[in-house]
Amino acid sequence: MKINYYTTFLSIVLFFATSLSLFAQLDENEKLVYKLIKQDNAKKLKKLMNQDMEFKNYVLTYYSKTEKTYLEQAIDDCSLKTVELLTKNKAIIGYTEEYSEEIVDIYIDELSCVFSSKKKKCLVAAYAQLVKNDYVRIRPTLLGRLNCYFDVVSEWYVEMQPIVKELIGKGLKVEESIINITEERENYLIELCKLEKQFTEEFTQKEIHDIRNYILFLKEQKVDFKTEINGKRPIDLLSKEFQKEAE
Repeated sequence: MKINYYTTFLSIVLFFATSLSLFAQLDENEKLVYKLIKQDNAKKLKKLMNQDMEFKNYVLTYYSKTEKTYLEQAIDDCSLKTVELLTKNKAIIGYTEEYSEEIVDIYIDELSCVFSSKKKKCLVAAYAQLVKNDYVRIRPTLLGRLNCYFDVVSEWYVEMQPIVKELIGKGLKVEESIINITEERENYLIELCKLEKQFTEEFTQKEIHDIRNYILFLKEQKVDFKTEINGKRPIDLLSKEFQKEAE
């Protein structure tokens, strides 16, 4: 069989030229998306995604050279409008299901151990979006992990309410939640009510106000403080002066 070397050569050249063009386009897309994420220009990004389904799929599924998805990058950059856009559209957060869970767990750990700061407020808002759009597996250990130290600063009870509200809305039972204290698994709600009483005896008015406000917030979310858990009613463990208010 006679081989047409000239045609073969042209085919190879054309293949490499096309590949280089695609790589160049990919680089341009990457630069554009990173720029829009950094600016938190979700409006323009959404417009571009709606205009081109191929581009939309690229934004939602691309795993970048920096070993981060665009959703991860948006969270790290505190670009909350972009986080909302990407989570609503079910963008990947990790290139495998297992890696996605690992990343979400990393954000839990950051939330639990980074106290009042701009970064923490950003993470709270981003994590609430992850919960809202089903990136978080609901399990009884979540609340305990979110405040890994139970002698946490009282601001936690104010800052975390958006996340807790989303978790409850997704089916988390606060009454069945658990927390590890000195390596023992304890009921979250029982320990919370015991802590309110301790705050009343040992802490400042602001700290008392914060934890009580959190308990009232849980009550608004229909959390049950009156049914027995392990032989104790959570409401009976509150300080006497607060019990009536929590009824």
